[in-house]
Amino acid sequence: MKWYDKNMGLQKKIVIPLVNAFISAIAYDDKNMVYACTTTDKKIYFYKQGKVKMEGPKIIQCDCVSKICTCALSCIQTKIWFMPKQEFWITAGADFKIRHWSYDKLKFLQELDIRHKDEVTSCIEIHSSAYNAIATCSLDKTIRLFDVEHS
Repeated sequence: MKWYDKNMGLQKKIVIPLVNAFISAIAYDDKNMVYACTTTDKKIYFYKQGKVKMEGPKIIQCDCVSKICTCALSCIQTKIWFMPKQEFWITAGADFKIRHWSYDKLKFLQELDIRHKDEVTSCIEIHSSAYNAIATCSLDKTIRLFDVEHS
């Protein structure tokens, strides 16, 4: 990962230790100043911006988080988002499932019962006085809502 200023001058650089893999997605938690990226070697890398330098990586291995792992690709998490109101990380993978992760505990927390039938392309938080949800959309031509308070 490389950071540039507005004149395209290189400010800082982090080398992510990938072997025969690449970064598939990146997200940022601006409150805690944490960057996260998913990779094709079934990992999530977390880096925290310290006062002087970048701290990390903290790594979560994504192997077999599902109860039944049906294929070699099912554990690859291809997208990642940080949900600022709920303060948690969400990933989507090749198996069309949404997963909830903890940066603090460095582990998988739960699989959200969203039930898409194709790749998840986006995920956002929806908040109102009556409802807190995660909305996802997919190549299966559906938008799904997941109630984060009553699940």
